[in-house]
Amino acid sequence: MVFPYIDIVSKALVVVITSLWLLSLSTKAAAPNYLYNFCGNDTTIYSRNSTFKSNLNLFLSNLSSNNTPNNLFYNATAGPGPPGAAYGLFLCRGDVTINVCHDCVVTASQEIVKNCPNETVAYIWYDECMLRYDNRSFFGTVDESPKVSMLNTENIAEKDRFAKVVGDTLDELVNQASSNRSLNDQYVKKFATGDVNFTSRQRLYSLVQCTLDLSGADCKRCLQVAIDNL
Repeated sequence: MVFPYIDIVSKALVVVITSLWLLSLSTKAAAPNYLYNFCGNDTTIYSRNSTFKSNLNLFLSNLSSNNTPNNLFYNATAGPGPPGAAYGLFLCRGDVTINVCHDCVVTASQEIVKNCPNETVAYIWYDECMLRYDNRSFFGTVDESPKVSMLNTENIAEKDRFAKVVGDTLDELVNQASSNRSLNDQYVKKFATGDVNFTSRQRLYSLVQCTLDLSGADCKRCLQVAIDNL
């Protein structure tokens, strides 16, 4: 596929793709496509023998051993509470299979501690899933950082019209993903996709998604933050 413009806020994902062919969805086993990771700063370091480390290992081992619900989103707390508890979640892209999701989460749970070996705050993103953990509870709240933007540097003709098509398409998808109206049951995932002709040979594919711990209003606000960065 043509690599898209991707804008990620910690609880929302916006993907825009302009292509001459249909976006290929991940439905079979393959190595997850790594995108980016973020580690906390020096003030979020934990020691090897800390309570947080033990609780983090417990959370990650539950993911790797498949002791999680059979869905594309999961959040949990390991430990009785702060300061040593580990709070974590994963979110898989709304159009991948359970097997693809599981394989991605297992990979993410292994790689995140390699990339962020001592930080209590860490995120890792793949094309198929994302995983994050923290030493403070973040469930049900909108975090506007970190922000990650990845873009295709190829020029597009008719920039003004392209911007309008993208804007109109994303506005509709945001309303779908954040609403309580059923649209092919995708609202349950806080996930929506769409495609529209841009030229006779080019088609625009878009995707938006929020973590399921957010309310509809917070999902909409978080997606709008990501879109404003486009």
